[in-house]
Amino acid sequence: MLGLTSDGQGIDTLGTTMLSNKTVNVTAEGYNYAKAVVQHSGGAGTLSGSSRSYTLQFGTLLRSEAPATAVLDILNRLRAGGTTAYTDDLGGSFSENNSDFVLGGFTTFSGIAGGSTYAPMSVEFDPIELGTFDETVSLDPVSENLAGLGTTNRRPITLTIEGTVVPEPGSLSVLLGGVRPATPASLTLLGLRRGAPGLRGSELTAEAFHLGS
Repeated sequence: MLGLTSDGQGIDTLGTTMLSNKTVNVTAEGYNYAKAVVQHSGGAGTLSGSSRSYTLQFGTLLRSEAPATAVLDILNRLRAGGTTAYTDDLGGSFSENNSDFVLGGFTTFSGIAGGSTYAPMSVEFDPIELGTFDETVSLDPVSENLAGLGTTNRRPITLTIEGTVVPEPGSLSVLLGGVRPATPASLTLLGLRRGAPGLRGSELTAEAFHLGS
């Protein structure tokens, strides 16, 4: 409701006159920002975390085991009560700090409507070398409004990827079980002395020896 008044002061000295109220209809459209959520949609590994920090954990793999692959996606989550029509589209780009894992689909994207996902994305962990490996990938999300409000940068999201490679049980047995009792043919004795002072003629002393042939 809009109250109107006619003011004649300074013009015709008639003072102010109240006019009839008028009804003004106001229509406004409110939009939700895009909200990026990392999801584990299949394959190996477990995903934990939320909001702006996630961890993809492959656990422990045996060396020479088949590569493990996790499948991920990025959801443009609808907020409570939100609709696709009034939620900004989601876009984004990725950056990584090293290359211990093979990434697929981690490329610049845009136009992901509310409730939809950017997919597929994959992370492969090939257990070729022994050790513990980690890598951090950053997503810089962008909220894209198609109603003329422009593009808004959102807070970065980090994904930490972790995995460990250990020897096969057979490899350990070769390393540990390969040490066998020495035989006369497999010993190399250095610095042998016979009949040294204080030793009986049958005694030998060895300063160093090698195991194996």
